Amino acid sequence: GKKDLKEGIVIIYTVITSKVGIAVGVTSSLTKNYNAVELVRLGSSVIGGTGGGGRNDFAQGGGNQSDKIKKSYQAIIEKV
Repeated sequence: GKKDLKEGIVIIYTVITSKVGIAVGVTSSLTKNYNAVELVRLGSSVIGGTGGGGRNDFAQGGGNQSDKIKKSYQAIIEKV
């Protein structure tokens, strides 16, 4: 998704057999202000995860509470 953006942040969730995955991508022009690892860890903590990791421009995490995806997304948006 980042390739299609000139500038922005991409947040993607997946749900597979009660496990939730989250990925956050930050375009290079925004990495000085936003860290994908911090954002994914924030989102992951809301959906029952205990971490996440990657690089400052792309990170992944997960959890097991799919009913809290909306709250997770809102937490990331509020941080941005």
